[in-house]
Amino acid sequence: SSVEDVTPAWLTDRLRRGGHYNDVEVVDVAATRIGAGKLGATYSLTLTHAAGVGPERLVVKLPARDEESRQFSAAMGAYAREVAFYRDIAESSPIRTPRCYSSEVSEDGTAFTLLLEDLSPVAECGQLQGCGTERATAALEQAAALHAGSWNNPRLREIDWLVAGLGIWRKMGADAAQAQKVFRHRYGDLLDDSAHRVASALE
Repeated sequence: SSVEDVTPAWLTDRLRRGGHYNDVEVVDVAATRIGAGKLGATYSLTLTHAAGVGPERLVVKLPARDEESRQFSAAMGAYAREVAFYRDIAESSPIRTPRCYSSEVSEDGTAFTLLLEDLSPVAECGQLQGCGTERATAALEQAAALHAGSWNNPRLREIDWLVAGLGIWRKMGADAAQAQKVFRHRYGDLLDDSAHRVASALE
């Protein structure tokens, strides 16, 4: 449920349980927060080993510390779907995804854990700061690969959790159209003409 639960003993158990590193023994871990996500909390982990071969760095994704954000994410099924993605789709996905060493979600969907490969020097792009052309191009290429590899894929129609989520995304699309009207009303004087034109097209 929180980064305090990510102990050396827990990491040792999860890495061994998945058969990834059968003789690993983690004796120390240091966690550093990555980004400022609202719906979840992500940390970079630096591991110290007493024995065996194992990764020196990992990434762990956990639920948001804020209870309201956690409940909202659970209501949207966000945590359960992300865990299911790594369980059911990631390995066959045409995009570069981190190797998943452990994936768990609580029955009520309010808590989850993903223990992932560290893909450094890959880094997030801040929403306010933006990014350069090279990083934007890489992101668009991955987005295109994801859509091209899944378009009209009959196997995806057989995945219950994926099909069940369609209603949620349709609702979010309808909500977004209304939300942008409210946003423009409040902050319209901060937007340029091109932003207003794009927003109007969503109505």
